[in-house]
Amino acid sequence: MNTNFPDMLINGILICLYSQLIILGIFNILNRRLRNVVLGSLCCLLAISFMYTIYWPSLNTNLVGNIVLGGYKHMFLPALIYLYIVLIKEKNQKHLILVNLIPPFIVHCFYLIIKFGFRDFYNTNIVNLVAFINFFIFASYLFYFIKGISFLKSLKLMLLPGVHKRYTFFVVIMSLYGIILVSEAIFPFLFSEEKLNATHYFLSSSFYIHIAIITNLGILVFAFIESPSLKPILLGEKIYTGFDSIKNDDMIRAYINDIFGKQKLFLDAHFDLKFSLLSCGIDEKEFRLFLKKEFNKSSIEFVNKYRVEEFKRLLALSENNKYNLMGIANKAGFNSKATFYRNFKNIEGITPKEYWTQNRK
Repeated sequence: MNTNFPDMLINGILICLYSQLIILGIFNILNRRLRNVVLGSLCCLLAISFMYTIYWPSLNTNLVGNIVLGGYKHMFLPALIYLYIVLIKEKNQKHLILVNLIPPFIVHCFYLIIKFGFRDFYNTNIVNLVAFINFFIFASYLFYFIKGISFLKSLKLMLLPGVHKRYTFFVVIMSLYGIILVSEAIFPFLFSEEKLNATHYFLSSSFYIHIAIITNLGILVFAFIESPSLKPILLGEKIYTGFDSIKNDDMIRAYINDIFGKQKLFLDAHFDLKFSLLSCGIDEKEFRLFLKKEFNKSSIEFVNKYRVEEFKRLLALSENNKYNLMGIANKAGFNSKATFYRNFKNIEGITPKEYWTQNRK
């Protein structure tokens, strides 16, 4: 039994929630898309942290148990919350994963080494070690909460309003949840025993339990909504996409054929898709739904797909042999090397330089 939640009903509810979180986490990880792997890991770590509290008496002194389930695994959660948001824009940026997960990984390993490699030192300084780790986690939640909200503000004009609200809600709720739970561990280092007896113990037996249930139910729903492999299967394609609202298929096809096929306005690096749609009397939301339905792409991905294809076409022309890699990319509509490389790799599966070597005449 989880000694933090002695009520059997509460234990049953939480075990049910966390079991479903593990299942959803595995589905997201198996998707292998970087953002879904991050979300899946977050779900699994939430469940693992709870499972550890249930079997704490038998796992606390077990090295393998600590490596698999314990060792303050929830210290990775603040970074994972932030990474799931920042990877909306920064696709395939694996260095971001490393930079943000290395600090908690170091602290995690430090704790395990001290606990099992220097037992006498650990037993003597356990209070200070626990304080250090919990303050580290608390600071991490505050740090990544500020970074996450700031990043979302920069994306406000790029995301659909509903999506932006959903991600903002995710960052706020998960960060506050973590801060509240960690505060339970750091209260003894901040307040006198009298104040703890008056407030902290009451909160431990009521407030924290309800917060845990509500928040984990929320992240369960969020992970379900964000899972590309589960949502279409369980809810149906129409509910998932909203494609029924597309009324001007022929008009949109004619627009794509003219603007992208004949005029090739995307060759201008400053091509304004929103203005172009407005000028042609096409609803932007309907256009995005059409792209999702027909090509499974966002508007940005769609434009860059045409630019990549144009780059490949220009590369095959002998008259362009005088240009270097970015020279041809600029002619195709790319004005940023980073954007060009990222989108080319996403679409073709190899870097522009590798494609250049294989196809340059």
